[in-house]
Amino acid sequence: MRTEVVSTPWGDLEAFSGDLITKHLKKYQAHQRSDLALLLRLLRNGDNVIDVGAHIGTFTIPIARAVGPNGSVTAVEAVSEHLEVLSRNVARNDLSETVRTVCALVADHTAEGQMAASHANTGSAHFIAGCGTTVKTVRLDDIAPQSTSLVKVDVEGMEFEVLRSGATM
Repeated sequence: MRTEVVSTPWGDLEAFSGDLITKHLKKYQAHQRSDLALLLRLLRNGDNVIDVGAHIGTFTIPIARAVGPNGSVTAVEAVSEHLEVLSRNVARNDLSETVRTVCALVADHTAEGQMAASHANTGSAHFIAGCGTTVKTVRLDDIAPQSTSLVKVDVEGMEFEVLRSGATM
């Protein structure tokens, strides 16, 4: 898919051309602006955050700015094409020391299936079970820093599996 760069208050973000999220970035300078504003009010410099369903970084980049160089963000995205754009956005905004990206599905079990996304709304990517391909999975318990301040989860119906994978956090 083609991409373009959109300026936001938190930095420039590469986004998919013609996508709903890109349209939101252009019109509102954020995707889910009210949710992001609430989330940012909860964070402090030095916090450690996990962003599950990080997509292209529309939350990851502002979160990384909020936690600063003394904090950390683990951004998890299961769609490899989205993770590539996310990684470029992290680098573009000089946040590589703060943000760690992980290409995986967060779940408490091994998953067989595939990720599917609409080209009109790549943020709606979701997991389709049973397609015979093993998808890389990680557990929150295995990737969480010892002092995790907040976990943001946006995973199109797999929220319970994500939370169950962090039972000992």
